[in-house]
Amino acid sequence: MSKISDLAKTFEQTSRTEAASIEQQTKADLDTLRQNI
Repeated sequence: MSKISDLAKTFEQTSRTEAASIEQQTKADLDTLRQNI
């Protein structure tokens, strides 16, 4: 059972990290677009 909860925790942390990095990338892309307009 503990293996499953460990996996879940790892997955949750990974998802959060990925979401954060995607958010940062999107912000950077938007800033670039604004500068080009």
